Amino acid sequence: MCADVISVRTGLSKVWIGMILLGAVTSLPEAATSMASAVKINAPDLSLGNILGSNMINLFIIPIADIAYRKGAILAFVSQAHILTACLGIFLTCIVIVGLMKHVKKTFLNLSWDTTVMALSYLE
Repeated sequence: MCADVISVRTGLSKVWIGMILLGAVTSLPEAATSMASAVKINAPDLSLGNILGSNMINLFIIPIADIAYRKGAILAFVSQAHILTACLGIFLTCIVIVGLMKHVKKTFLNLSWDTTVMALSYLE
């Protein structure tokens, strides 16, 4: 019911509001725990690695669910908005992996190209 009100007031579809709220509800406790642990031992990379690993596991679940789903391809039965967010998640994960492998230098506003592309992707 609250998602319906948020959807009407923001002009976003119910699907997008659902994905945003689900992402926030499932990610915030993990992010808070990771950040607290990382601050305690002075290892900020730990929290980022934990969040990245969690995202990669979530993306890994999609093909497993597709195999288990007996009515056909699982992505054929979901909203186009879900396909877009799944592709965006895959794209952002690939950018992070390439950035980790290349060890790029910080260039734009003291950020590396991979961080800049990820930030721009989130803004769109």
